[in-house]
Amino acid sequence: MENIVRQFYEDVSEKISLTYNQELFSVFDNMPSPIINFNDIELLKKAQLYVRHTDRVFNKSVARLIQRLFENKQIEARTCADWAGRCVYVYPIKTRFHFVAIEKFAGFPHVSWLKEFASLSIKKSTENNIYIVMIKNDERGVKYLHLLNSYRNEREKKYYTFEEFINTMFGEEAWRLIDSSLQNIQKYAADLQWFELARTTNSKNIKLFNESLKDEILNFDYYTELSHTSILMDDDSFTLIGNRFFNENLYQRLFDYSDFSKSFLTSEWLYKNHMKNDLLDKTYVITGYLKSIEQLLYSIIHKMDTAHTIGISAPEGFKNISVDSPDFCKATLGNMVYFLRNINNRNVYFQGISKMSISGITLIINKWVQSERNGYFHKHNMSSLEKVTEIRNSTFLLYYLILGSLANNNTSFVNDEENLHS
Repeated sequence: MENIVRQFYEDVSEKISLTYNQELFSVFDNMPSPIINFNDIELLKKAQLYVRHTDRVFNKSVARLIQRLFENKQIEARTCADWAGRCVYVYPIKTRFHFVAIEKFAGFPHVSWLKEFASLSIKKSTENNIYIVMIKNDERGVKYLHLLNSYRNEREKKYYTFEEFINTMFGEEAWRLIDSSLQNIQKYAADLQWFELARTTNSKNIKLFNESLKDEILNFDYYTELSHTSILMDDDSFTLIGNRFFNENLYQRLFDYSDFSKSFLTSEWLYKNHMKNDLLDKTYVITGYLKSIEQLLYSIIHKMDTAHTIGISAPEGFKNISVDSPDFCKATLGNMVYFLRNINNRNVYFQGISKMSISGITLIINKWVQSERNGYFHKHNMSSLEKVTEIRNSTFLLYYLILGSLANNNTSFVNDEENLHS
């Protein structure tokens, strides 16, 4: 079996390499310029054909792999051409196993492919047709497979993930070998690839992006993230902060297009669309997270009661100024953290939040400033995707604690009204 899987890897690698070299010429070379450029639609069409061609090449190799695995079990099988690229017909059970790439049905963004996929894939035949959908066997993949299998109210299951099919037909050891080979193929293909299509930040994309992100903000596990800090807060205060954050819609401040909101959304867009496991420094992804906390605190403190003062550095030495003073722009993040820690400023917090929790909040902010903000802005490079996610999660917790704990911050911080509708 190991030889069969090794042959599969070599077959795919050779074909994909040839496809990349050949198709890049047809996609990019000798293209006349249109009189008006509508988002490179012509290029997009060519690139879609290129992507789909690589999938067809891959599916043919998969079909040959499955044929050899059946033959290794002394079961007669042969590959056949079909609308999906390739299928394997197994004689003893008179069954066709079709290997289907969803890219065949995926059109432009926001166009549902599920109905078209289900309506076109079921073949009316006296033979049994099973469809192996080339998607991962993860939570989302299982969800789509369930929708496909229930679409026509068929009694018999018709759709399987590739992992499910291999485990059922050939056993777990076969899947272990194939899964390892697939990961190696993915790495090899990544080394060959030198272009990609990126989503643009138009109004429709941003609206859908924000809606998805709001769901994530509302369902994020803030309590677990707090436990990672090893800093104590009492449950009553943490619950009160949560009630304000959610029930008073303070989380909406993350989407009001103020300065801190723009920084946050920029990092989120980069995180969701451009996070790659490559050699480049990842600081560009987290810059918006790191910058946004200082902007958020600046916006909140600057709007507080003028009786509050904050200490800043000045040519003549350290001095206290009113939070609404023109000199407040000179306040550093460190100055603002000290302002929040000062026992004389406890009234800036919402009533009911305990002293222990206030101390915990300022410790968490200060720890984040020292370990994340100062380090990655000034000294260190960021290479770990896991570290990027860690900083993102800790920043989510800071938004929750700051917005939910500080009083009188339930008004929008945005200055340019037009930004709300951009």
